[in-house]
Amino acid sequence: MAIFKKEKLEKLQSKKSNEKKHTILIVDDEENNLNVLASVLGMCYNVIRATNGAKALSIINEMPKDQELSMVISDQRMPEMTGVELFEYLSHAMPDTIRIIVTGYTDVKSIIASINQGQIYQFVVKPFERVEFLMIVKQAIKTYELKQELNKMRDQLKDQLTACKQSHVTKDKRLEAAFAALEASGLHSDSVRIQKIQG
Repeated sequence: MAIFKKEKLEKLQSKKSNEKKHTILIVDDEENNLNVLASVLGMCYNVIRATNGAKALSIINEMPKDQELSMVISDQRMPEMTGVELFEYLSHAMPDTIRIIVTGYTDVKSIIASINQGQIYQFVVKPFERVEFLMIVKQAIKTYELKQELNKMRDQLKDQLTACKQSHVTKDKRLEAAFAALEASGLHSDSVRIQKIQG
């Protein structure tokens, strides 16, 4: 006996395939670590790989403008550029993109540097539990979505404010033009005299 009706199952699958997947860039100089991260994240997200910070920046710079990068997950100790250095750059270039450091080193200086310079969302220590890590990523994605929603609302309010200002400017110009026409016709001064006589 089927648990789901065929039509409902097809509708559910169609909805799932149409859902927008978030894109996550994973950065690590060890192939095995990249494979582990890709296997954990690949079912739910679009995953892009980079083997160091410099290559990650190259990938980001070549991405189409309409493609959003929701998150970057990076190792800390890598050749050419550390995770903190990468995130420090991204905190200015892509402030809304969530940044997570994954590292086997837990020295306090690295943690403080990550928080202060890279403005990271989370500091994850290797080895990590798969389920716990996915929960961290899922929560981080919700934070990203909330940021995007707030940005959209802010832009809409700006547009509304601009439209209101333009509307007031137009009305003021029309009023000025009407008063000027009234002055030019002499009706304004006549009406003032009539008011004085009646008073």
